[in-house]
Amino acid sequence: DRAYIMFEGKVQVAGTVRELVFDDRVANLYLGPTLTARLRARLTQAA
Repeated sequence: DRAYIMFEGKVQVAGTVRELVFDDRVANLYLGPTLTARLRARLTQAA
């Protein structure tokens, strides 16, 4: 599965959930520090 981050009608970032969570642009602009830390920890443990 793939996810897409769009802005003004254009795809800015695309990838798997894991790729997006570990993409610093997505983390800083959309997820914020708390959610990013939680998601990264969860994905790291699952690997």
